[in-house]
Amino acid sequence: MFYENPIYAALLLSGIFSLVGFPLFSGFAPMLNLVSTALPSTKFIITAILLGQLFLMLSAVRLLLRLILHSDKKLSIPNKVSSDRIYVAFIMLLNLILGIFPGFIYGRFADMIAKIFPLL
Repeated sequence: MFYENPIYAALLLSGIFSLVGFPLFSGFAPMLNLVSTALPSTKFIITAILLGQLFLMLSAVRLLLRLILHSDKKLSIPNKVSSDRIYVAFIMLLNLILGIFPGFIYGRFADMIAKIFPLL
C-alpha cells in the first residue's frame, strides 16, 4: 500500500499513531487523561489499560513494517495535486495540531461536559 498510494498510507499511519497515543498526535492527551484518571483505582485496571496500549502499539509497528518493507514495487508519486490529497494533508495536519495543542479542543469539550453533567 505504501508504494501504490503513499499519501493514504501516511494517513493510515497518522490515525494509527493517534490511536496508540504517541506524543504529538491527537490521541496522546486523551490517553494521558485516561491513565491519570485510572491511577486512584485498582492496579488491575491500570495494568489492563497499559497492556492494551502495548498490544496496540506492537500491532501498529507490525502494520508499519508490513506496509513499508514487504513490497517489490517502486514508489510512484504523481505529478499533479488532486483534491483528495489536499483533504488528506488537512486531516493529517489537524491531527498534529490537536496533538501539539490539546487544550484547543479538549479544554472546551471538558467545560461543555461539566456544564451538562455537573455532578461528574
